[in-house]
Amino acid sequence: MAELTEEQLLLLDNLMYYQGSADAEGKTVEDICENLLADAQDYNKDTDPQHLFSGGFEDHPEQVQEIARAILEDETLCNLRMEKSIEDTGLRASCFVDQDGDATVAIRGTGGSYEAWRDNVIGEYDHDTYISRNMLNYFNDLDYNNITVTGHSKGGNLAQYVTILSDNDKVDRCVSFDGQGFNRQFIDDHTDQVYAASPKIKSICGDKDYVNILLNTVAGETVYLGTTSGENWHSPYALWKENQGKTDGGIYTGTKDQNPFVKGLESGLDRLVNDGIPLLPDELEHALVNWLAGEVGTIFGKGTGQYTDANKAETQADLDKLLKELKDYLADGLAAAGRYLTELTAKRHKFEVSLTALKAKASELEDTAKQLKQLRNKLSSINLNGSQYGDILGAIRVVEQEIEKQQKLVSKMSEVLYRSHDLYQNAENKIKAS
Repeated sequence: MAELTEEQLLLLDNLMYYQGSADAEGKTVEDICENLLADAQDYNKDTDPQHLFSGGFEDHPEQVQEIARAILEDETLCNLRMEKSIEDTGLRASCFVDQDGDATVAIRGTGGSYEAWRDNVIGEYDHDTYISRNMLNYFNDLDYNNITVTGHSKGGNLAQYVTILSDNDKVDRCVSFDGQGFNRQFIDDHTDQVYAASPKIKSICGDKDYVNILLNTVAGETVYLGTTSGENWHSPYALWKENQGKTDGGIYTGTKDQNPFVKGLESGLDRLVNDGIPLLPDELEHALVNWLAGEVGTIFGKGTGQYTDANKAETQADLDKLLKELKDYLADGLAAAGRYLTELTAKRHKFEVSLTALKAKASELEDTAKQLKQLRNKLSSINLNGSQYGDILGAIRVVEQEIEKQQKLVSKMSEVLYRSHDLYQNAENKIKAS
């Protein structure tokens, strides 16, 4: 059977935000969609303790119903059978197998859980997070090779992760929808694997999506699709719905350029994450990112593990501790900068004294050279025999050559001192400006 199209993969990625997509081993995708439609009929977000829908579908069950109906009209997708799944601490993934034994692994995005949102932020400095390691173990245990792996948002990031680090020949193709990239340390630690996997990875993103811009992309190909309202900028449903009929045989070729504002935001985030935060000491960087991860999980997370009112005092204590550490670090940094500035100024003053002395020496040498020239001119007017005249001129020439050597030496020393002086002056100015 031919491999699934990218449009079919996006439909599966939408389906993964339905809890029943992971609790259905041995069932067909058709069975899963029928169960979804039945669950959606009486769905009430406020009285749903099991969190049947996530990823935005909890507020729009009609959208996930539309996804299910679209899948039910696709015989290829309906016949896929779910063989093995994992649902654990923010991770949901399922392996779907067709009638020829070809496997496709779909991975849910963050899905609104506290753990998954926190894991997203922790990935800024720890590229092997609990969820990513868990996903890799699940993936390597599958009894299939040449797998197509796909996911939306966090799921897209995990799809890329297993493409890079899984056992040889495990992944044939990776399609990430709005998935973020990786920190520099991960890319440095796995350079050869990233290089080998990159041609297999395609990143398909909304033109205004704000998640795929996080960290550094490793995709060999990236295309952008149009989405409209802000609510839909990171919606897997909108990515599918608003780009129906805009594929080349089910393959997304790109209908938009990346939004200029989002492109600028990406550049700013890159400087902050790659060049700003890593300047902090490791312990402080980890403390900052861990606190931020908890807050992001609190704001966006739902379900098991989220913070409650009882945690507010603890959260405030963590923040107070972090702010104190930052304040102490900045105070130490300012003190060190002050000491360094004093040293720079003292050394620059020494250069200035040396330059003044060299200028005096250069002036002295120039005066001596002028006097020797005047002496040579006077000698030419005195009646001396050839031997005496030649001896005196020879002696003068030796002195002139020595003066020329000293002048060259003084010139070179002055050039070096001027450059050093300018370097120290620039360093002083930068410290004062900061």
